[in-house]
Amino acid sequence: MFRLRVQIKGIVQGVGFRPFVHGLAEKYGLNGWVVNDSRGVEIEVEGERADLENFIREVKQNPPPLAQIVDVIEDWVDVYDVENAGDAGKYEYFEIRASEDVEGERVLISPDVATCHDCLREMYDPDDTRYRYPFLNCTNCGPRFTIIEDLPYDRPSTTMSEFPMCDMCSGEYGDPSDRRFHAQPTCCKTCGPKLGYLDGDGNEVDGDPLGLTLEALKAGGIVTIKGIGGFHLACDAANPEAVRNLRERKHREAKPLAVMVGGISAAKRLADVNDDAEQALLSPARPILILPEKPDSPIRDDSIWGVTGGVRTIGIMLPYTPVHHLLFRPLPVDKENIGDIVLPEEIGGQSEARFDAFQALVMTSGNISDEPIASENDEALKRLKGIADGFLVHNRRIHRRADDSVATVRDGVTTIWRWGRGHVPRPIYLPEQLPPVLGVGGELKTTICHIRDDKAFVSPHIGDLKTFETYEYLKETIEHQERILDVKPAYLACDMHPDYHSTRYAEERSELEGIPIVKVQHHHAHVVALLTEHGLLDEEIIALVMDGTGYGTDGAIWGGELFKAGATDFDRLGHFTYAALPGGDVATKEVWRTAIGRLWDEHEGESGNLPNEFMPLFSKILPDRIATVEGMIRAEVNCPPVDSLGRIFDAAAFIAGIEGGDGSVDSRYDGQFPMLLEAACEGSIELPDGDVENIIRMVDGLIRKDDDGIVVDGNELMRNVARMKLDGRDTRDVARYFHRLVIEILERLALMGREDTGIETVGLSGGCFMNRILHEELKGRLEGKGLRVMTHRIMPTNDGCISLGQAVCAGYRLLRT
Repeated sequence: MFRLRVQIKGIVQGVGFRPFVHGLAEKYGLNGWVVNDSRGVEIEVEGERADLENFIREVKQNPPPLAQIVDVIEDWVDVYDVENAGDAGKYEYFEIRASEDVEGERVLISPDVATCHDCLREMYDPDDTRYRYPFLNCTNCGPRFTIIEDLPYDRPSTTMSEFPMCDMCSGEYGDPSDRRFHAQPTCCKTCGPKLGYLDGDGNEVDGDPLGLTLEALKAGGIVTIKGIGGFHLACDAANPEAVRNLRERKHREAKPLAVMVGGISAAKRLADVNDDAEQALLSPARPILILPEKPDSPIRDDSIWGVTGGVRTIGIMLPYTPVHHLLFRPLPVDKENIGDIVLPEEIGGQSEARFDAFQALVMTSGNISDEPIASENDEALKRLKGIADGFLVHNRRIHRRADDSVATVRDGVTTIWRWGRGHVPRPIYLPEQLPPVLGVGGELKTTICHIRDDKAFVSPHIGDLKTFETYEYLKETIEHQERILDVKPAYLACDMHPDYHSTRYAEERSELEGIPIVKVQHHHAHVVALLTEHGLLDEEIIALVMDGTGYGTDGAIWGGELFKAGATDFDRLGHFTYAALPGGDVATKEVWRTAIGRLWDEHEGESGNLPNEFMPLFSKILPDRIATVEGMIRAEVNCPPVDSLGRIFDAAAFIAGIEGGDGSVDSRYDGQFPMLLEAACEGSIELPDGDVENIIRMVDGLIRKDDDGIVVDGNELMRNVARMKLDGRDTRDVARYFHRLVIEILERLALMGREDTGIETVGLSGGCFMNRILHEELKGRLEGKGLRVMTHRIMPTNDGCISLGQAVCAGYRLLRT
């Protein structure tokens, strides 16, 4: 007889791992025990060698669907070879033991998971005790991260501790053969959370909460709906007046709104959904997936008041909670074909659409723009009163808020654009252990990242640190993550920008607690995040880092960079020329200011001017506003130098004739003009042969080498685009011309970088590469020239990856010095 002791690390709690192990032990006639502890799962079994080998093989190869095994440590003992042979056969059966806490250890927590098909079958079965119960779940689905208060992950350590289980649920919870065995959020109508409906003033309304919600939505109202990680603001996406009202009340003009649809068939009516996109939509994470919008979509409206704000892509997600399913399918369905709720087949011989209460519902974050998503009932009533006509609430507390993840599909792979629900808190694995570092992120699209041993934990999306509420959420997130990971940073990593709120947090904490700070240049952090994702932290690569803003080592605003970089340092091989950014951050909204800066004609020994030939482009700008900006440039007042490609996109969009909506020449949200410029290409950059030849000649004259390395003349680039517009070409032609020109420039930069360094790997990072045309065309060209191209998959290519790069860069600097 042999005894096997096994320690399993990874995401192995809250995913049905112990009942899975119990079942395997019974299958192979083994006795012993399994226990959750704060390291993971520990098993001790004894039996014949062959049975134990089969047992551990199945544990490794066929774990529960939501489990993620990182490490398996085996300790084999031949019981008959030890002195105390009487110890053989000391177990009479196999048991699941109570959870234990091991000091200094922390288990990995499972993300929140969409409702599984087994639970949906129960919810739509009139004979089931959980029929139409909006909080049912099991070991394969339901809330996880958002309800955990402490570890080990057991019910007393979650917000479900407030709901004592009834006899039925307790029996299922304790039965190893049941799907709900040790499913911590398990509950039913008798013992679990309940829904409630409040009117716009917060008064409780008698009646069926779901029915009242449906009535309000169908009448064109706006309802705040409490979900897993926070609240959504919802309205009927097919009702233009409701969508406009939501935009006006939330102060979210033009910025795209996400929608939820009942199933894949509904998604295909709104967007182009290929097999890879379908798989991403149906994944347990249920992200908002950015897809090309169909021209004949029944909810299409290209104005700024429409769902997409005119960008011609649409963010779509499928229901991921029982409440969502019941909103779309309030009618009974064929329980034998319940899988059709999220699949394109027909239900009971009738079209899926017959059961949809709505073609689509707008489901946008429950907040005022630039504030964190609301997570609790009182908070939602306080912050969203005046926006919502009603509130669908429940009495299960959300301990950790988590916005929806946002993703797209590129090259057949799901690519994350916002790290949130469904993915947090999965770790990113490092090739070696690093010191405990906290990376506090940037200023926009902020996340934070803790390193613990050989794992990096990136927080859910926090947002833009423009408001007091978001800054407080940043601190709250840091405190929770340090508690749940049981880690205290020995070092703080932050951006070099002295005015970022995240930098100020690091400086204040450093002074208060005596923790040393490591400052990491913004674009280098982008590259290190990319190296971390691809497991290449011991290599150097060429990197094109193209975004809106980032503080450079020379005090200028960078964002159009060619680097040679590794985990600890970088060389700046090239960049776009600097231009004045009149008004600094103001120019990100009044993008015509950036255009003036790029078209400015400097004269040796003189102050320069905006040439008269370009004045017609500014016909919609009041002359005194132009004069003010010209005066700022001449006096060098509040005109920081910028080389950012993101700002060049802003200027090009304005010159091409893009507007912010309703005739406005101002951008209504960060990235609006570049997104609309991409949309104007209509998915193609095909140009007449003459234009292509002109672009190739132009690139030869735009790129030069000097003492500062490789330099791209961004001003002459913009003048060329402006002259094309002044020659009478329409917006679409100018948009395509500009995209093709930029792609030619970036390709040339990468090839020059390879020539100068001999490095054959090039990385692409920065918010500019969210542009599908730029990303796909450039990647294809570079691969065609024999370069190995690395792009982001796990982390966002925008500033959502900054905290990871900061933490890992600091960790490697400390490790190697």
